[in-house]
Amino acid sequence: MKKLRIGVVGLQRGRVHCVNAKKSEYTELVAVCDIDRAKADRYAAEYGVKAYYDHRELCADPDIDAVIMATPIDVHADTVVDALNAGKHVLSEVIVATSLDDIRRIGKAIRESGKTYMMAENYCYIRPLLIVEELIRRGMFGEIYYAESDYLKDFQEYHPLFPNIGGWRQKTYFGRRGHPYITHTIGPLLHIMDEKITKVSCMAAGRAFDMPADSTCTLMLETEKKHLIRLRASFVSPRPDNVTYYSFQGTEGCYQAPQGPTDFHKVYIKGICKPGEWKNVYEFKDYLPDEWKKYWNVEDYAADALDNDTYELYDSGALMMLDKFADCVLNGKPVPVNFEDSANWTAAGLLSADSVNLGSIPVEVPEF
Repeated sequence: MKKLRIGVVGLQRGRVHCVNAKKSEYTELVAVCDIDRAKADRYAAEYGVKAYYDHRELCADPDIDAVIMATPIDVHADTVVDALNAGKHVLSEVIVATSLDDIRRIGKAIRESGKTYMMAENYCYIRPLLIVEELIRRGMFGEIYYAESDYLKDFQEYHPLFPNIGGWRQKTYFGRRGHPYITHTIGPLLHIMDEKITKVSCMAAGRAFDMPADSTCTLMLETEKKHLIRLRASFVSPRPDNVTYYSFQGTEGCYQAPQGPTDFHKVYIKGICKPGEWKNVYEFKDYLPDEWKKYWNVEDYAADALDNDTYELYDSGALMMLDKFADCVLNGKPVPVNFEDSANWTAAGLLSADSVNLGSIPVEVPEF
């Protein structure tokens, strides 16, 4: 079987992709790249591949078909555009870019190159959400008119240098108001609902440190179908982390992810559940699509298979995501997280800062 020849740029987050590119039946890892030459050499030797120290040199390699761009968020636009202009397909880490102009610049490069772009939103492949997605697609929840998600981490408690945590995270999490790092929360919801965001309104509260970000913020999002989504983000609230809370509400049923270590993934469906009764989502594991069932007993994802699991292994979808990207490129299929969706999700997060700075008024999200 023909394999997609992969180069990975950025060997912090990129190490996960290197491991998965070696595992995947659809890919061959050809090269790695990092501006830290020692790191690039070390991992090139470990994986038995070529080492590069400049992403443009890797993108010029004729042996590479596609690049996984795991660079810091603030250079996504430049590195992704360079890869597309070099004729490479791109799987890019989240978010698309840090400005609307850069999002448009990437869109232009995609159109002109004719290459495939997919955003690497691995949260779309968290196992219980795959089951919920199938239940929703079969109409078992009826019409989904409301959804919500939280992304809560306490850097103030756990990071020794807070608020000077350094790198792109400091600029992205604390360098502006609103919720720019949005795709882990909104992505899985809209991937399942298959809608676009048209308006965003953001409210914020709390001042825990001398940086632009608020202690917490809540976004209310309106979709093209006039459905409602609520998101909450916080990186300083004193509480246990929860970065995989999701909920869907439909006319016939609902799903709610665990909110603590004694909670579980649960669904309520009229006519199947007794009034007031939650059922464990894993009672519906036969609804997992056949293409994903091959991962059920993969050792790396053993934590996902527990019927009483609490917090999901958040990175559990990375191999599934890579397989899907490679299969789509090799066989000319549409990718599950395309540029238009990625741009819509990212823009809603960026524009949440405008909303809160303007007194929480609704801000329209443009089309890309």
